[in-house]
Amino acid sequence: KAEELFLNKNKRVSIVSDYSEIKKFYSKWITQKSEKEKQFFALSTINLIERNSNDLNFLKHILAAVVFSFDKRIYAPDKSIELLTKSEEKIEKSKLTDELKNEFSYLTNLYKGFVNLRSERIEEAAQNFDFAQTFKNNGVSAKLYKAITENRFSNYENAVQLISEIIDYDKNRLN
Repeated sequence: KAEELFLNKNKRVSIVSDYSEIKKFYSKWITQKSEKEKQFFALSTINLIERNSNDLNFLKHILAAVVFSFDKRIYAPDKSIELLTKSEEKIEKSKLTDELKNEFSYLTNLYKGFVNLRSERIEEAAQNFDFAQTFKNNGVSAKLYKAITENRFSNYENAVQLISEIIDYDKNRLN
């Protein structure tokens, strides 16, 4: 839905083809097995995003943040957090429905939590996972990773409580 909004609002061929190229290189970065090819597609994705002129498109910042947080060669957690924060600001200003805004806000905070967890900033990760749940109460991923942070803090009762809530949610969903 967000892609439709950006591409319909910006009918200029250059913006549409730029974003298509970004998605293509990002997809190839994810699927490549060869480290050399992964590096090529990671750097190409970042270069295309940095050259892209559509400043309203928060999706490109999310894609870049994921590359910066999971590619070994260009790992830059602070840059990733910065891009996710920029995405959040653009999400809030976008013309998406409140439901979609909440979904994207959930994802950006979830990704911030992943970055902080990977960087051993456990307290910040726990805060991100808590904040993500304010946008999506039944956000199972945020709840699961919050349980992981609770376990890291040796708050075993809280971790078990969160896992129990996830199991109850899944049981209800299956019924």
